[in-house]
Amino acid sequence: MQRVAASVAFPSIAFEHPRAVLLAVQIPTDTVLDSEGPALIAKFPGVWLRMQKLAFETEAITPDTYERAAQNIAAAAAMPLPQSEITAIGLSCTSMGFVLGPDQVNKQLRSACPHAKTTDMATAQVAALAELGVERVALVTPYIQELADKNAAMLEKVGITVVAHETMGLTHDSMTDKVSTATIKGWALAVDTEEAQALVIGCSAMRACQPGFIDELEAVIGKPVVTSTQAFLWKLLRVAGIRDQISGYGTLFAKH
Repeated sequence: MQRVAASVAFPSIAFEHPRAVLLAVQIPTDTVLDSEGPALIAKFPGVWLRMQKLAFETEAITPDTYERAAQNIAAAAAMPLPQSEITAIGLSCTSMGFVLGPDQVNKQLRSACPHAKTTDMATAQVAALAELGVERVALVTPYIQELADKNAAMLEKVGITVVAHETMGLTHDSMTDKVSTATIKGWALAVDTEEAQALVIGCSAMRACQPGFIDELEAVIGKPVVTSTQAFLWKLLRVAGIRDQISGYGTLFAKH
């Protein structure tokens, strides 16, 4: 191999440091965040998104699956290196978040990455609605009835009334991630009521955070739309100190 002549001057090596490094700990059946997450975070210059999947014993989306996998959260969170660069870390599964509860989730995340800010998708859903000043919602979920009821109960527990709720009864993310955006929109329009101040679309496996989708749905129904992935990434950014406002992802990102 021929070396470049010594007389050629090379510029000194410059390093660009990120404004924040976000880590999303995913369940292994999650394929939707793989595309929706980077697309949204790309709108925030200098912010890096890293993703790590945790281990499951089965594909079935049930409380038992989550409880068996709870101890795997910390192991997954500890995988990306260097840990010292991670600004904020979160569990990116709504139903796992509300089944296990924020105390258990945060304990697992902090045991792996004690210096980072933490959140989870269920907590983020509640935080987004609080930020919007919402007290009454219509809710669409893909879950089996047991999980759907737990999502509604989580909202009711913090004082958010679920005035209408429909769930699709899907048992696996490999079904949920193939539900078309047209179907999601149709269900959203069907469940929405005048009494609801906002519409919530639960579950990260729902393709409800595609660029422009939330803005389009808000324009039709005339109220804020909160989706699990949108709320999670908003909360992860905010706890990391990133407060840029962007269009294309609803009132939450445009004004909060």
